[in-house]
Amino acid sequence: MTISGMTGFARAEGEHAGQRWIWELKSVNGRGLDLKLRTPPGYDAVEPAVRTATNAKFKRGSVQASLSVSRESSAATALKIDLDLAERLVAVGEGFKACGHLLRSRGKA
Repeated sequence: MTISGMTGFARAEGEHAGQRWIWELKSVNGRGLDLKLRTPPGYDAVEPAVRTATNAKFKRGSVQASLSVSRESSAATALKIDLDLAERLVAVGEGFKACGHLLRSRGKA
């Protein structure tokens, strides 16, 4: 069912994998169909799907859609540092540094 014109507001929210999301849509009557979309940084890829869905449901109107995303505080994972890997990387770096000094002393670098 295509809606020919409307003035309204809708809100949907949910969560998945520790991420909480909220969609809000506002619309007012208008001659043509105009979509203004606001998404958080990094969520630009949802725009084509939102435009397709809007075009399928509305013939006209000015539609403002916004997406908010936040991480659930209880889902925050503790930072874990792999100390063995860090020590190996430091050792490799020291090896490269020593190799560079050796090449410079031989006039090759």
